[in-house]
Amino acid sequence: MKVHRYLAACAAMGLVLVSGAASARVEIATLPTADAERLLAQVIGAGVAVANCSDANVSESDGDRLTRVTDLLAARLGISTDTLDDKWYDEAFDSYDAGADAYCAKWVPQIQAILDEIPL
Repeated sequence: MKVHRYLAACAAMGLVLVSGAASARVEIATLPTADAERLLAQVIGAGVAVANCSDANVSESDGDRLTRVTDLLAARLGISTDTLDDKWYDEAFDSYDAGADAYCAKWVPQIQAILDEIPL
């Protein structure tokens, strides 16, 4: 079931937000561990919002970018697919399940800033 949630989120991330102008983008390879972990939580939070919040309209290319950056950050941090699913995605989905409206209210406004921070 957990893998299905992860795959559903990844697939849904390609749905429909318009990316704004680029600001300072992070360099994943040189990002300190604490910053990489923070960004991973943000990218996953945004991805779950894209997959589940009706007002999170994200372009397919931006959805693909969220997925790609999640994979890059997990690799940078040495996080296995199982751990990514069991810890990181489960936390995000549990938060969404605990209160979808509150989750969407928190994450949807952050999506553009997260997209502006991550690599192209």
